[in-house]
Amino acid sequence: MKTVWTVRVGAFAWLLAVSSTRFLHAEDEGEAERLARLKAMTEHARSIRVSVSSTGPVALIPEPVLRYDDKPRFIFDATLWAWGPKGRPAALLKIENNPMRPADTRWTYGIVSISSQSITVEGDEGWRWSSSRPGLDLREVSKALVPGNTEAIRLRQMKQIARRFEAHQDAGPARGRLQLRLMPQPVHRYTDPAEKIDDGAIFSFAYGTNPDVLLVLESSRQADSAPVWRYALARLGGGAPFLSLDGHEVWTETAVGIPVQRETYMNRRQGDRDKP
Repeated sequence: MKTVWTVRVGAFAWLLAVSSTRFLHAEDEGEAERLARLKAMTEHARSIRVSVSSTGPVALIPEPVLRYDDKPRFIFDATLWAWGPKGRPAALLKIENNPMRPADTRWTYGIVSISSQSITVEGDEGWRWSSSRPGLDLREVSKALVPGNTEAIRLRQMKQIARRFEAHQDAGPARGRLQLRLMPQPVHRYTDPAEKIDDGAIFSFAYGTNPDVLLVLESSRQADSAPVWRYALARLGGGAPFLSLDGHEVWTETAVGIPVQRETYMNRRQGDRDKP
C-alpha cells in the first residue's frame, strides 16, 4: 500500500510540476505571443458558420466583443465572438486556450444561441449542431421605469436593472459554489427597428472576467404599444448557474461537461472530430 501511495503522490507531484512550468511559461509570454493567440482565435472564429432558419447565413462581427482570461481555471487567454452585425446577435461563441492541455485539444469552443429562431452552426472540422428551440425566453422586467428617450438614459436604466440580478454557479465537488459578478459594461449593444427593439445590451455575469452567464436586456414594443424592458438569460459555462431577480430565483440550468449538445448551447474541444 505504501508503494502505491508513493507512486501516486510522485506522479501527482510530477504532473503538478509540469503543469506549473507550462503555466508559468505562459505567464512570461510577451506581446508577440499574445498577438499570435489572437490571430489563432480569429481564425477559429472565422472557420465557424452560423445560419438562422428563416434567413440563412449570418455574418461574424469581425472583432471579438470581449477578451478575457480565467487563470484559476487554467484558461490563459480567451475571446468572445458574436454573429450578427445588425440587431441582436444570433449566437455568441467562447474560444478558450488552456496551455496545459495537449496542443491538439488546447482550444475549447462554447456556443450559445440568443436568436428568436433556431440556428445551425458548422465547423470546418466537419461538426454540425442545430438548436432545437429559440435561444431566448424574453420576460418583462417588473417594477422597471419606462425606457428613456435617449441612448444615455436607457444605458443607465439597463445598468440599474442588471444590478437587480444576482448570480452564482455550482461548479461541482472540487470547486463548489462560485459567485459570479456582474461586469459593469455590456459586452455588446444593438438596436433592431424591424423587430421593434429600440435598444438592447448583453451583460455578462463572470467568474473573474470569464462570462459564464449572459443577461440580455431590451427595450422593445409589441405592435403599437409603448416600449417596456424585457430580459432573458443564456449560459456560456459548464457549471450549473443560478440567477435571482430582486432576491427571487428566476432561472437555473443543470451542469454540463465537454463535449455536450443542449437545446440552445453546445461545447467541444478542437480535435474532437468524432464528437459533437
